[in-house]
Amino acid sequence: MSTVEDWAKQIVANELGEIVEVHDDGSESGMYDLRIGSKNALEYAIECVGAVDPVATETWNVGPAKGPLKINSAGDWIVSIKRSANIKSLNRGIANIIGQCEDLGLTAYSGPS
Repeated sequence: MSTVEDWAKQIVANELGEIVEVHDDGSESGMYDLRIGSKNALEYAIECVGAVDPVATETWNVGPAKGPLKINSAGDWIVSIKRSANIKSLNRGIANIIGQCEDLGLTAYSGPS
């Protein structure tokens, strides 16, 4: 069983408070991955699929996934980024923008929408 299926099995079991079993044992093609209930008294059949937004995934992987960005600042700032943000550009300019906000006495800034 793949890591995605292991993860799905744990999430479903925790969320529903049910025992989740592996159904796809490779003995037949087209089997669903997980089940709740027995083979003879099936309650739920679960197919694990992976559908992700490649742009958002790339943004996450080159930005937030690497950990928090540390800059010299008088306080803590939370920066929300769009799924297609240019992380290199953000990293180059964010310290200056936050510095300007602090110079103006701002504690929050929404920026252009």
